[in-house]
Amino acid sequence: MDETIILQFMNGMEDILVPLGICVVLPIMVVWLVMRHRTNETNRRAEIVLAAINKNSDVDVEEFLKKLNPPRKPMQERLLKKMMWASILIAIGLFFGGYAMIIGFLGGQNPNKIETFAAFGAIFFLVGLALLVVCLVSKKAMAKEQEAEHKRIEQ
Repeated sequence: MDETIILQFMNGMEDILVPLGICVVLPIMVVWLVMRHRTNETNRRAEIVLAAINKNSDVDVEEFLKKLNPPRKPMQERLLKKMMWASILIAIGLFFGGYAMIIGFLGGQNPNKIETFAAFGAIFFLVGLALLVVCLVSKKAMAKEQEAEHKRIEQ
């Protein structure tokens, strides 16, 4: 009797802990790791600059930092990369959704399998759609910035 209650409790805890771990703990850990990486990278650059200044006081710090920091890719190149990933994810989502529809119409398959493929298809499709929306909004914002810059230059 006691073992069944414990097993039911453990099964209920699993139903709560797994979604909490995926939806709460995992994003927090990812953000923490990214911030820690950026902090370590900044500290490493600061140490390099300080060491260069200590060895040679004639070093131009601004020029040294420009050489030390890798150049960022242009905004258009980053937008094209996002657009490519959006297209790939939408295509994968449509493939999974179409496959789920085909095996659903043919029948004879486990309904859980059909639901799984449909869920993965929806997730991939929606993530790709979100990336596409981000690209379009960024493109509009970039066009407005370029237009404002051209007006500023003309004046």
